[in-house]
Amino acid sequence: MPICSYCKGRGLGSCKVSPGDSSRCIECVRLGRSKCDVMDLSPEELRNIATQHRKLEDEIEKRETELLRLRQQKRMWSEKMKRALRRGITRVEELDRVEAEEAEAERVRVAAEVQAVVAEESAVVVGDPSFESFDWNSVDVGNSVVDWSGFLESEISEVPGSRSGAERSS
Repeated sequence: MPICSYCKGRGLGSCKVSPGDSSRCIECVRLGRSKCDVMDLSPEELRNIATQHRKLEDEIEKRETELLRLRQQKRMWSEKMKRALRRGITRVEELDRVEAEEAEAERVRVAAEVQAVVAEESAVVVGDPSFESFDWNSVDVGNSVVDWSGFLESEISEVPGSRSGAERSS
């Protein structure tokens, strides 16, 4: 037979459900207690507990995500400080400046390599008779991964006897 926590706490061996109020036991009704768990939890109480549980789980997940982000940031700063100290730099701002300069130098180096390869390949293509009728002005490099602006603005020596794109398209 079920027993509510109030009656159990008072040392009673059992309690009976009130015929007038099936959600409470006779003792809780007699004492005017509004809460009685003789019938376990009501569906509404179960929903409230589930909602609270879900909110707490969401909060835990949010905090864990934030903690992961902070740990990654801490690792990044630690690595950055190690790089600075290895280079004899004592300020993070100075390291940022040096690394930005190095990144720009690397970008320029890669662009020069790409430009050299493209120029070499272009010379081969220009000399190939199968490309004589090709309209080079129709090539759209606007959405290209490679920055072609430096190449397109540079002078390319043409193979003797070949015609430029403008000459071919006319």
